[in-house]
Amino acid sequence: MKLGEGTLLPQDIPTDSPTPTAEPSANPNPEPSPSSNRGGAIATVSPILKAEVNELIQQKQLIADALPDVLAEYKGSTEKELEVSILPSDEDIKPANILASLVIDKNGQFQQAIVITIEPDALRSQVDTYEQALNQIFAQETFLGAYNQDGSKPDLSNLYIRLKIKPINSP
Repeated sequence: MKLGEGTLLPQDIPTDSPTPTAEPSANPNPEPSPSSNRGGAIATVSPILKAEVNELIQQKQLIADALPDVLAEYKGSTEKELEVSILPSDEDIKPANILASLVIDKNGQFQQAIVITIEPDALRSQVDTYEQALNQIFAQETFLGAYNQDGSKPDLSNLYIRLKIKPINSP
């Protein structure tokens, strides 16, 4: 056989080997296990448009830190699942509305999530937990870095988002 010459695979491979779909499921009733009622939560992500960011700056909710002409852009899913494993064992994720800043570098890589406001106010003491959750869910996400009309890119920029968090198994 000369190099560069391919051989065709035989078309008559017997198909009597068991197919993966025919295997009996290890768990025939996929019901949530009663041993753990701690489910995760779903976070609905809504990026804030520049006009609203400017409004929030005027309302003194955000600090005007030299916004780039074009804000960083979130390319991921608008619904993210929060893992329970990141929470302290005695806490469940409570429903919350969060205004957060995601710090994105000029290559569109996620750096850090910062919670700016959280509602209800009773959750203020758990901001660290929520920041940890946000850092985890956005760590693998794709973003477009911010840029200016002149083509320059800020090393780091803020992408402001709103998150609505609701537990999956809340009654």
